[in-house]
Amino acid sequence: MAQQDITHVFGLDASNVVGLLNELEELGLVLRRRDHTDRRRHIVELTSGGALVLDSTFARLASIEDELLFSLSMQERETLHRLLLQIVTSR
Repeated sequence: MAQQDITHVFGLDASNVVGLLNELEELGLVLRRRDHTDRRRHIVELTSGGALVLDSTFARLASIEDELLFSLSMQERETLHRLLLQIVTSR
């Protein structure tokens, strides 16, 4: 994904994205390279190590979500998710 697209998708300030990507690159979690069709653009790629960290993070988040929402049925969880998504996307 293009670095600029990451900025737009996540609604972050471009300078914050640069700092974040610098840290992720230093940790070996992403690679940045110039786009061969447009030298002004940087393409950001997840490394295999980054994919492992991402998978682990999603697993931990699922565990935390289960712990937090243990008293809700799956239908209630889906309703909560839908309502929260509605709040976030309505701004």
